[in-house]
Amino acid sequence: MGKVHGVTHCDLYSKYLPELEAQVQEIEIDGQITLQDLVEMKKWVAEKEGVEPNTPSKLETALVFVKAGGNLETQKVYVEDVFTLLRGIQPKRDATITMDLMYQADDLANWN
Repeated sequence: MGKVHGVTHCDLYSKYLPELEAQVQEIEIDGQITLQDLVEMKKWVAEKEGVEPNTPSKLETALVFVKAGGNLETQKVYVEDVFTLLRGIQPKRDATITMDLMYQADDLANWN
């Protein structure tokens, strides 16, 4: 763990990776999930932990989407890359993170 410089840290996702992978198997299409699926995953983890997603947590969801090679036009990202990244390993479809891309992804996410 900890192999994605500037991104990897101990996250609440870590405790729930098997459960999240099982959830994703039910919703993925052609090996992809949506940005909104990532939001729902983060909300599920927050509920399990008894916390509310805060601003950094929401931006972190955008960061995962962007870093895992998420496509802002389709709002889809490959499951393999998401879970590789969540394990602290460089994703196959690794993308450069910019604040602009993160804010674009964050603007597309619905946290209500």
